[in-house]
Amino acid sequence: MNGGKPRWKQMMQRPAEQLVMVLQAHGIEDHACPFCESGHSLWATTLMGPKHYATLSAIPNLVNHPLRKQRWLVRGGAILFDHLTGEIYLLCSR
Repeated sequence: MNGGKPRWKQMMQRPAEQLVMVLQAHGIEDHACPFCESGHSLWATTLMGPKHYATLSAIPNLVNHPLRKQRWLVRGGAILFDHLTGEIYLLCSR
């Protein structure tokens, strides 16, 4: 998480907002964070918040962590969110 918390927060703002819109568009209400003990929902403000950053920063080898890319199954595929980079993947199944 190069650049520290301010850089990370800036980088995550748009993806965090987009993730919330994508999840809501698919009717997904259960979007708890797999890393945070509180199991808070992945609202944009929470994803960019200091507690979430601190939790992710404390995970050894986050780059290879199996939960780094959180997945939700949707009709016709899946949505993946990368907690490290903010990338959102929309996968289609055939």
